[in-house]
Amino acid sequence: MNTFISFFSGLANKPKTTQRRDAMHQVSKSTGNRVMLFLCCLLCAATMSARAQSGTEGPLSWSISSGVLTISGNGAMPDYATHATNGSTAPWAIHRNSMTALVIEPGVTSIGNYAFRNCNRFTNLTLPEGLTSIGNSAFASCSDFEGSLTLPQGLTSIGNGAFSYCGFTGSLTFPEGLTSIGYDAFAGCGGFKGSLTLPQGLTSIGSSAFSNCGFTGSLTFPEGLTSIGVSAFASCSGFTGSLTFQEGLMSIGRGAFQYCSGFTGSLTFPEGLKSIDDWAFYRCTGFTGSLTFPAGLTSIGENAFYNCYNFTGSLTLPQGLTSIGGSAFYDCTGFTGSLTFSEGLTSIGGYAFHNCHGFTGSLTLPEGLTSIGDNAFYNCRSFTGSLTLPESLSVIGNRAFYGCSGFTGNLTLPESLSVIDHFAFNGCVGFTGSLTLPAGITSIGGSAFYNCSGFTGLILPEGRTSIDYLAFSGCNGLTEVANHATIPHTITADVFQNVPIGSIPLLVPEGSLNAYRASAVWKDFGSIVAMAAGSVASVAVTPNSVAVQKGATQQFTANVTATGGASTAVAWTVSGNNLTATSISANGLLTVASGETAATLTVVATSVFDATKQGLASVTVTATQQVTSAEISDAPLAHVYPNPTDGAIILQFEAGGVYNLTLADMSGKVLLRQTVNDRIVRIDLSAYPAGAYLLTIDDGKRQSAVRIVKR
Repeated sequence: MNTFISFFSGLANKPKTTQRRDAMHQVSKSTGNRVMLFLCCLLCAATMSARAQSGTEGPLSWSISSGVLTISGNGAMPDYATHATNGSTAPWAIHRNSMTALVIEPGVTSIGNYAFRNCNRFTNLTLPEGLTSIGNSAFASCSDFEGSLTLPQGLTSIGNGAFSYCGFTGSLTFPEGLTSIGYDAFAGCGGFKGSLTLPQGLTSIGSSAFSNCGFTGSLTFPEGLTSIGVSAFASCSGFTGSLTFQEGLMSIGRGAFQYCSGFTGSLTFPEGLKSIDDWAFYRCTGFTGSLTFPAGLTSIGENAFYNCYNFTGSLTLPQGLTSIGGSAFYDCTGFTGSLTFSEGLTSIGGYAFHNCHGFTGSLTLPEGLTSIGDNAFYNCRSFTGSLTLPESLSVIGNRAFYGCSGFTGNLTLPESLSVIDHFAFNGCVGFTGSLTLPAGITSIGGSAFYNCSGFTGLILPEGRTSIDYLAFSGCNGLTEVANHATIPHTITADVFQNVPIGSIPLLVPEGSLNAYRASAVWKDFGSIVAMAAGSVASVAVTPNSVAVQKGATQQFTANVTATGGASTAVAWTVSGNNLTATSISANGLLTVASGETAATLTVVATSVFDATKQGLASVTVTATQQVTSAEISDAPLAHVYPNPTDGAIILQFEAGGVYNLTLADMSGKVLLRQTVNDRIVRIDLSAYPAGAYLLTIDDGKRQSAVRIVKR
């Protein structure tokens, strides 16, 4: 206003021409001032609006007075988003550095996502009755919270990261009725003290939910909890008592309890648990008792019990377990009894039992096992009996039994074995008798039997087996070597380093004498003589007479009686068929085409060593029959596992005898008929599509049926 008074006073004392010029100048100047004034007003209004200290958010109201933020009303708080500067897009977040207290009044039913994130000057938190949910990162990084946290009755869910990296210094109390705790919910809340009690009704605990928390005492999980997430309790090293699981738990996530070094006592897992993931109990060094697994557990992950060196007693791996991950029991040196495996196991990972030097007694590996990983039993030196390898084994990894010096007796290698890797049996000085390498072996790694000084004989098979450096170095107990290969292997001198081969006879095929006498290293044996000619006396096929339905399969086996190191391998053929789709595989599995018109077939197993020796089986082709569950009683005849399966199933019969097996799809179409007379039988379902199947077991007096799920 003063600007305009000065303007008109100046004009009254000047000539008219001058007045007009000055008026125009003043108007221009005044207009600019008014624009600047208008912009300043807008800026002030915006600033005052941005720093408003009260407002409404949906059905709720908020206000700030003397540093206290109060939320009131009835209903749910809206969700907010993260904000780079203020931590949250909530309207009160801009005042986060001046707010020192928070009051949430009764009537508020939920707290939205990111509502109070980074409000790091709050010191106490009381939540109202009637609150049902707390959103994701709702109180994340509220680092000045002190004292205890009691969550109200009625709360059912806690969102992801809800209280992550808060500064609580007392206890944490959950209400009954809470069903889920999200991932990172209390991650990094290292100030919590006292024991942690989880409520009945809780069904899931998310990944890293309590990682790096400071709880002490024992920890008991409630019944009904089905899963524990990845790293859920990782690095909670303050726990000092027992760890107890209840029925209903099905999975324990990766790293769930890694570095929880304070748990003590024994550890028993509940029935129904299916998997223990990688790193689950990594370096939980405080357990001091036994370790017990439930039947039905299917997998133990990599590093699952790595360096849990205070477990004691024997260890039994349960039926249904199909795989043991790499380093699963690495350096578990406290076990002092036997190590027992059950049928169904197919692989043992690298370093699985590395340096578990407390195990004693014999070691029997189960049928169905196909591979033993690198360093799997490295330095398990206290085994004191025999080592039994299954017929299904094909690969023994690098250093698999390195330093297992306590094994005694003969070492029998299965015919299925194809690879013995470097250092596999290095230092196994207790084995005695002759070592016979199977006909299917293709590779013997460097130092594979280094310093196995107890062997007195060595028998190498016919075929082009690769023998690497130092393979039999230090086997100085050998008194005879027999090599069935008609063409000498090309080997280096160190293969038999520190073995007095100059005084050991070498037995070779009669027609190969000159070849061996001219070959490097082999020619250095004390004498090279012809071995007695090998022979095959007979070949028998089991079963020798069987009925097979159209569209079904039947497994045959050949029993070859051989002497003199002759190969027991056979070639399978089928004749009499009218369709090429009726065929037999290299391992004796006959498939009868669904449209086959022949009434009978002949299956022939011919000796590879002597083609004049054959075994025959007669097959009667029958029409496809429909099988329904109504024809089947419920009397159990065998334990079948794993079920569901990704490939093979194992049948463990309740008693010895002859059993007829029928596998049908759920439409009733018969896919396989097989007669068996072993207590334990493996059936490969890998060729069948995913779905449900009906396996009928018949002992001639009773029948039972099992529903099989192929994944």
